[in-house]
This record gives sequence, structure tokens and C-alpha cells, in this order.
Amino acid sequence: FRSNPASILLHGIPGAGKSEVLYWVRDFFESICGWTHGTEFVYLASQWTMAALIGGRSFHSFCSVPFMKDGGSIANRPQDHNDMSRLFLRYEQLRWLFIDECSTMGCEVLASGETNIRTHIREANTWALRPPAVVRPWGGVNVFYSGDFWQFKPVMLTPIFDDPFRDHKLSSTERIL
Repeated sequence: FRSNPASILLHGIPGAGKSEVLYWVRDFFESICGWTHGTEFVYLASQWTMAALIGGRSFHSFCSVPFMKDGGSIANRPQDHNDMSRLFLRYEQLRWLFIDECSTMGCEVLASGETNIRTHIREANTWALRPPAVVRPWGGVNVFYSGDFWQFKPVMLTPIFDDPFRDHKLSSTERIL
């Protein structure tokens, strides 16, 4: 039987060395495992400036999460949001997902990205399924969160460090908490 995918949190104050740990892990994956960033593993952050510091991508672009305007309408809808073949190929060999500065991302954004990955990953003969045919969170991909929960909450979103027993507007928010 396949083990459950890892869900790891690296928490620390600014300057504690979280980014340095991410550099070491990336070096291990690339030099020892021979993996490629964006194929077997990917480093993500909620904003491009944060992603650039770790040599990664934005969570919205990789997970095909659209941005919302004030009125709730979708702005900047990614071109490949509904293109299953593109998303399938993007996530086909993905094993590890690293989310840096996770405290700046809301549960709603994480839930949307989790749904896209889970629904566009191949299920048969992979780590995505757990017998009896139950699709795992994140499609069975290992998730590594890095951040500082003592920072400000994300703007107009539910923080992932929010009270899990509080009532939330969306069921996807409760799934991430």
C-alpha cells in the first residue's frame, strides 16, 4: 500500500533560515535525484517577488488560479485554466510542491490550486489514489509549507492559520484548514 503523501510545515521568524533550507532541498533534488524544477518538484509563492527570491513561480500561474476583482468577477483568467491536456502534462510527474511564505496565501487560493492539481493528475497506477479508489488531497503530491504565522493575515482571505472550528463561507476553505 502506498503511504500517505507528506504534508510538512517549516515555521520560523524572519531570518531563521527557511529560505536556506529550501536552497538545500532544491540542490539535493537537482544534483542527487536529477530532478527538474517545474517537473518533479516546484517552488511556489503567492507573489512573483517572493517566488523570484527562491527561484520559483507564482502559485497562481502554476496552479492556474485566477485572480478575483473586488466585485468577485474573475480578472486575468489564465489561458490554460480549462485546458485539461496542458494541466495534465504540467502535473504529470509532479511529486513535491513547495509553498514559500504560505502565511500570505488564503485558504480560498490554496483550495482552488489544490482542486486544479487533484483533478488534473493521472489517477491510475500513481500516488494520486489510495485504495479503495479515493483521490488524495493535492492528488497525492507531497506538500511542503514554509512561512511565518506571526505575520499579518492575507488581505480579504481566510488565513491558513485561522481557527479551524470557526464557520467559513466556503467548504473548500474548511478542506484546506
